[in-house]
Amino acid sequence: MPAAPCDEESSPSLALPLICLAALLLLAVPLFLRMPLTNDAILFDLQTRLFSEGAVPYRDVLEPNLPGVFWVHSAVRGVLGKNSEALRLFDLVVMAAVTWLLGKLVMKSGGTSRSAMWLAATVLTFYLGATEWCHCQRDTWLLLPILAATGLRLYRLGRNLPPTAALSLAEGLLWGAGVWLKPYAALVAVAVWLMTLRGFRSQRQGLIDTTWVLLGGMVAGVCGVGWLVQTEAWPYWLETMRQWNPRYLAAGREHWVWPRFQAMVWRMQPWFALHLLALPFAVVTLRKFWQRPRNPEGALVGDLPHLALSAVYLATMTHVFLLQHLFDYVHAPAVILAVGVVGTWLSQPNRSPRWRIAVLAFGILVLASSPLFQRQRVGLWWACLTQPSSPKLQDRLALLANPRRSHIERVAEFLRKQTPRNGEVCVYNSDLVGLYQRLELRPPTRYVYLFELLTYFPDQRGEIVSTVGNSGHRFVVTDLASCGMPLSQAMAIGPDGPTAPPPAYHAVSRRNYPWSHRVVFRSGTYLVHEITEQNSKPSVKSVVGTAPIKSQLGE
Repeated sequence: MPAAPCDEESSPSLALPLICLAALLLLAVPLFLRMPLTNDAILFDLQTRLFSEGAVPYRDVLEPNLPGVFWVHSAVRGVLGKNSEALRLFDLVVMAAVTWLLGKLVMKSGGTSRSAMWLAATVLTFYLGATEWCHCQRDTWLLLPILAATGLRLYRLGRNLPPTAALSLAEGLLWGAGVWLKPYAALVAVAVWLMTLRGFRSQRQGLIDTTWVLLGGMVAGVCGVGWLVQTEAWPYWLETMRQWNPRYLAAGREHWVWPRFQAMVWRMQPWFALHLLALPFAVVTLRKFWQRPRNPEGALVGDLPHLALSAVYLATMTHVFLLQHLFDYVHAPAVILAVGVVGTWLSQPNRSPRWRIAVLAFGILVLASSPLFQRQRVGLWWACLTQPSSPKLQDRLALLANPRRSHIERVAEFLRKQTPRNGEVCVYNSDLVGLYQRLELRPPTRYVYLFELLTYFPDQRGEIVSTVGNSGHRFVVTDLASCGMPLSQAMAIGPDGPTAPPPAYHAVSRRNYPWSHRVVFRSGTYLVHEITEQNSKPSVKSVVGTAPIKSQLGE
């Protein structure tokens, strides 16, 4: 542990990062809390509501993920309420804790409180300015148990404590909880274990500690399995893991294409460029410290916190680039860790003053590109403080073009007038999942993300289509833009008015579900189709799945 920098702690140099951090929070937090939720967060909220109404997890909603995120949503909604601000407040608290843990790692690696403050300001500038797709996601929440478990391990090693059951069990419980959020926590746990194993005074101590950590992880696993059994979800969870998840992972690799990667990097610029520094810094750190010998007391001659952070970062990068879908929220934790790795390296003493110029240049890029500092967005600050949340305000705060909440609300108003019952409204695209919550209805089938499931699971198309065809729903709501129609064409208004389909729309086949059914309402890019008795049950060949809509609907 570095000596406490007493002089610096009391000097005015700490005032500047504190002022910047406070100003950032004052500016960004009201905007952040009023931003809309992404469709994944709404889906987990939907599952929470359905469970409270008697639904069985995994049986009544197909969910290819582990149930940890469902537990989090259930706890948050039970304590804080059901509005979007409640979940975002929880997300902000988690991110504050993650930032604090990263700052502790910086200080343990030789940095100062001033370095930790600048790190906090940097991480929060990235996260609060990211698109809503990156917020309230389990990938970012997973950083909390990962960094907490890593910090607990470093606490024992840094004080050269003998293995104790309580602390080692607690670390294992944290890793186990992380696995229930997302299995890649196990990959990070192994990486941290390998990189810090030599920090014990003897192999016997390392073996004892590892045994207790594994026992803690097993306890977390048994508790999770017990919940699945108690809720009668166990057989459906096994079915999902065996029959659906392998294909889901394969679909992630199939859709990992260069144009999508370019678009994601552009949305995360200039932050994504930090990997160009963080990767070599982390690799050099691992090589340098792992090659050094033990000292007589058994600890590595080097900086264990720096080593552990590098291991967490590299394991995360391996996961997001080789094992995961190409989604923005998957890469957000890697960018946060990259900030930590680069910040830790820069906070070391005797760094060249030339790095200050590079940091200043990067800061200017952030100020110029971050949505946090754009005049139009800053102009919404007072409205976020004084006005209630509304679809219109959320649309103005959203950083992604789709979905448009104002148009979805008009669709909901139309459907309310039709007095639908549970199972009578089907949403075709994932961006429309909020309709189930707005209307307080149950989906007609377990296949809530219908279009996406048809895309990702071609082998199960027959099962999905048969279930949808026999569900008895009265209306299906589609999104022309999400299905592939250019936005300009999807938003165009023809001679029949704004509630009629756009001019580019025409059904090319009466057997083509859902386009074969009459459009009875439209708002923006969203169409409401009324299911008629004639041809009400689609066949496998007639459902638009992976084919883009522009090949089915005219240009």
